[in-house]
Amino acid sequence: MKTYKNILGICLLGVFFIGSCKKAENSAPPKSDLSLSSTQIKIGEPLLVTPSFLLPTGSSVKWSVSPKAINWTNVSGDSAYFIFLAGGSYRISTTYLSSSNAAYDSGSVFVNVTDSLYNDTVSARCNLIQALPMVSGDQISLQPISYSDTGLVLLAHTLSLYQFGPSLGYHIYAPDSSGVYNGGLGPITQYPCWNSNAPKPAVGTVTLTSLSEGTHPLVFEFNGAVYEGSFTVSATDCVFTWNYSMGITISPSTITKQ
Repeated sequence: MKTYKNILGICLLGVFFIGSCKKAENSAPPKSDLSLSSTQIKIGEPLLVTPSFLLPTGSSVKWSVSPKAINWTNVSGDSAYFIFLAGGSYRISTTYLSSSNAAYDSGSVFVNVTDSLYNDTVSARCNLIQALPMVSGDQISLQPISYSDTGLVLLAHTLSLYQFGPSLGYHIYAPDSSGVYNGGLGPITQYPCWNSNAPKPAVGTVTLTSLSEGTHPLVFEFNGAVYEGSFTVSATDCVFTWNYSMGITISPSTITKQ
């Protein structure tokens, strides 16, 4: 009888051990860490954020950032891109969801954004430059980020992602002889010899100079189409009148003078 009890105890211990192993195999990963492409970036510079561990099959990532920023989530697997429109310290947070959409872990990381405006200078280090047509259905979003005596600066970015350090260029427009601000956007420029082939949004800037108070016509050409609107300059702010929700968009419509 004693031998039988010993065998039974060993069996129960084995079952417990196997069950514990299976539970460990199916458990969530340890507290999440996030990897940044850079811990300090400039305004308008794309930031790639990636979980530093392999997510279990069927799980997904929910991203958030405080204060708000432009983001592209779940690119290149579970990674995300963020673009910030102002300097400061930002907290990027993740919530990890199981295949049944239940949260099982979370994490966060801080990034510092300087007050400098991003201006990619890869063209000076690359002897191979390619012009790339924009994909069908893509559009350019313009965000006013600076208004001062020196001019009005709008950050430009695509909604789609492109490889090899995509750029929309850095454009400066002054009024023509009729007082119209007239410019073009696109195509995208790539630099295969310098940048990785990881997809990211194409970015650039549009600077409007020689500003005077009053209302000025604003015209952009993009993908064979012409977009027309206006902006009104005052001593305190600048207000855009722009009635497009596709192609080229401008938001917010008002920026305060700095």
